[in-house]
Amino acid sequence: MNRVRLVILLLVGMLGGAAVGHAQYFGVGLGRSFGDDLSAAATAVPSALDPFSAGIRKGNVLTLEGGGDFLRVMRAGVHYGYSRPEGFLSRGDAFGSSADLELTAHTLTFDLGLHTPQAKGFRLFGVVGGGVGNFKVVEVVRQVENPFPSGPPDQIVVPVVALGGGIEHQFLAGVRWKVEVRDEYTRAPEDFFQPGGSWHRILLSVGLTFGK
Repeated sequence: MNRVRLVILLLVGMLGGAAVGHAQYFGVGLGRSFGDDLSAAATAVPSALDPFSAGIRKGNVLTLEGGGDFLRVMRAGVHYGYSRPEGFLSRGDAFGSSADLELTAHTLTFDLGLHTPQAKGFRLFGVVGGGVGNFKVVEVVRQVENPFPSGPPDQIVVPVVALGGGIEHQFLAGVRWKVEVRDEYTRAPEDFFQPGGSWHRILLSVGLTFGK
C-alpha cells in the first residue's frame, strides 16, 4: 500500500464521514509518537530461550482527519497519521548482533467518537477505530554483526486498532484547538523484527479542527 492509495482512502473516508454527518469537520495536528514492543517487556534482556528484543521508539507525527457529527454528541470520520519512528532489534546471540533503523509509518483508521456537551467552549471526547498500518524500513542506521540473517526487513501492512481521547476548545467561530492521545495497537507478522510482536504506539498530538 503506497502513499497514493492511502491518500485516496483518506479522501474517500472524509467524504463518507461528511455525507453521514450533520456537521462536517477537518483537522490537522503535529506531535510525537512513542512505542515499544510490549510483548517483550518481560524479557527485556535477551536470553538463549528468548533471544529477541525489538520494537519501535519515538518519532515526529503528522495527523489529518475529517468526517461529520451525528446524533449531536457522536462523530464518524477517518484519521491518518504519518511518522518517521526509530526501530531497534537485538538478537541476543553470541556476537551481540543488533541494529537501529529509520522507519516510515502510515496509519489509516475509520473512527467513531463521542464528545461531551460544550461548556465555556471546552469539551472532552473519546474515539475508537480500526484500519491498517504500513511500516517500512528506510535505512539501517547502525548494525552490529549480523542481526538480519535473511536480509533486513522491507515493509509490512498490518491491522490497526485505535483507542484515544482528549480535550478541545472553540476559540474562534468554527475553529477549535485540540490535544489528543491515541493508542494504536498493531500485531506484526513473524517476518518483521520479532515473531508475534505486538506494538502499542502512543500518539500525542496538538492541532486545529475546522468545522462544527
